[in-house]
Amino acid sequence: ARAGYVVAALDVPSIGADPATPSHPALPAMAGTLSWMRQTWEYREVLMPPPATGIIGHSYGALLSGRFALQNSVSAYVSLSGVWGSWDTQAGGPRPIEALNIPMLFIHGGSDYLTTMFGHGQWERLRTPKHRIIFDNGMHWDYLREGTTPCDPDRGTCNLVDEATADFVTMFMAKYLPPDLVPHLPVQEPQ
Repeated sequence: ARAGYVVAALDVPSIGADPATPSHPALPAMAGTLSWMRQTWEYREVLMPPPATGIIGHSYGALLSGRFALQNSVSAYVSLSGVWGSWDTQAGGPRPIEALNIPMLFIHGGSDYLTTMFGHGQWERLRTPKHRIIFDNGMHWDYLREGTTPCDPDRGTCNLVDEATADFVTMFMAKYLPPDLVPHLPVQEPQ
């Protein structure tokens, strides 16, 4: 938001349910939120026109966001500790990120056992542009402010992961989805 983007944080229904479930209730909720913002929200005129939408998800939310991006008009995707290694290919078919044809950014901790998502050549199979950032001492919950999750004891040793991630995501979005109202942001983005 501080870089000129409109940010909507959805309280995702059934976030603990398997993201590969074909009729996961989060998907219509996400679609409804986007539709409401574009068609009904009183400030909809400040939104960039479709498909200028980026989507970001953490953990299971990253998997659901990947599904949403594959099925909807989205221009950029960010996965924060997405647990793609747990994707149930029997229930949900191939991983949605393997079919995405939009810019993708993956951020995870090096010691985060929940993010073992790139095995057996999976990274190489993803389409480009793709980017990956690994915080060597980062853990699964480090993106959220301390005190906002019951998993606080499971944090890495670097207390700047959330702030660094915000900057990396902002620069990724600036490169691939430059905000109309802040035209100088893409030129500030490091190459």
